[in-house]
Amino acid sequence: MRPADVYQGLVIDDFFCIAPVPLAELSHGYCGPPSAARRVFDKAKKVYAEVRLAGSNAKDVIDETLTTVVGAEVDSRAKVVSKGILPVGAPAAKRLSLSWIAACASRYGWTSDSLHASLVGGLTSAFCFRRCSMSILNELYKVIPA
Repeated sequence: MRPADVYQGLVIDDFFCIAPVPLAELSHGYCGPPSAARRVFDKAKKVYAEVRLAGSNAKDVIDETLTTVVGAEVDSRAKVVSKGILPVGAPAAKRLSLSWIAACASRYGWTSDSLHASLVGGLTSAFCFRRCSMSILNELYKVIPA
């Protein structure tokens, strides 16, 4: 039994709802009934309309299998889930960018305080998804005096 049928939350002004679905529903041609998450989302949109609360329809992400939710990339594409994997973490583009910047910066004997602070902030943000990995950042926090 699952802990919940739908996982939902509100972060600042962004509402999200995610629900586990059978693997067959992850295919692009699925035409069955809406998922539990879609039903919750539709209900929320109806309430928004009833109380005349402006939303951002252009930002709505519905029934996507690779998307970012509150800063975490969720990859539930059928080809990934069929292997028994459901990765959630810092977005791949962010990890790639940080890796490239860190590799370039490591070639130099020094960096500016602002570059270092930005890089360490980005790495900390990405590593928050794997808290035990943050221990390797310990020395980076000591480079710029508080």
